[in-house]
Amino acid sequence: MSADSDALQINLLLTLIALPPLDGEPGQLDAYLAPYLYWLSADERERSQRARLPGLAARQLLVRLCLRAELARRTGQPPTSLTFDYGPQGKPSLSDAGIHFNMSHSGDYLLIASALCEGEMLLGADIERNRANTDIDAIYRHYFSAPEQQYLEHLAADAKRDGFFDLWALKESYIKATGKGLAEGLKTFGFDLAAAKCCPNDAFIHFNDGLEVQRFLGAETQVSTDSNRAASAETQTDPYAKWHWQSAVGQIDSEFRLAYTLASPTPRRCRLTLAQPQWQSLLQDVANSDASHAGVNTLLNTW
Repeated sequence: MSADSDALQINLLLTLIALPPLDGEPGQLDAYLAPYLYWLSADERERSQRARLPGLAARQLLVRLCLRAELARRTGQPPTSLTFDYGPQGKPSLSDAGIHFNMSHSGDYLLIASALCEGEMLLGADIERNRANTDIDAIYRHYFSAPEQQYLEHLAADAKRDGFFDLWALKESYIKATGKGLAEGLKTFGFDLAAAKCCPNDAFIHFNDGLEVQRFLGAETQVSTDSNRAASAETQTDPYAKWHWQSAVGQIDSEFRLAYTLASPTPRRCRLTLAQPQWQSLLQDVANSDASHAGVNTLLNTW
């Protein structure tokens, strides 16, 4: 592949990690994580200790350790050297690391999306669990756009529930990409699942690609997409209105689905990889690599 082709491609890695259950043996996870805690900043450790539910503090420490381990592995930097910045709505980013990332967790799963990409890019990711006790009708009628509501209301019960959680994951990934969170207004944009391209992907039961976010300008019937956005008044207030957006959602099993949204100033192809490492192996591999680097640096400093 040529250098020009590389510049037009985004290599997106979705790392899915199964976390230990919260009702595990008390203190067992804390003991396992103790040797790695020096990776974390004082603020990360303090935030984790605010948890009140049994086992939740250790779970939150593990999430932060897995995030640092994955980003260290991707960038080649020691986990202790990673410095996080936070946007106005709390979206984390790395200072001068050349990597874009986002994370989400649901149930006992942690999802970390990361892309090594030169230049500007937005990335959001979400994992959602199909919860049988969720009142999907009340939620989508309150939060979804009119076209999304119409799409769901024409589906049979099981397909409707799957469609709801697919759309919810996509909408979450979008507001996480923009960094605005719920301030975005969930009815002001939407996705047309009926127009999605179902692409074969061995990592997913179903995978829908080629989704383009639709923004509704005033009346919900007036749709702004990449094809007409450049000429709209929206470009006066939205710094990313002229960017090129792409989204996808896929089910990994009967319960969980993953979604991502990314945007860049110029069109780029997305090459997607899904990895599912064990959290113990991830931490240990990065610790071994970090120790190896430290040993080399110590040796060099003695010369």
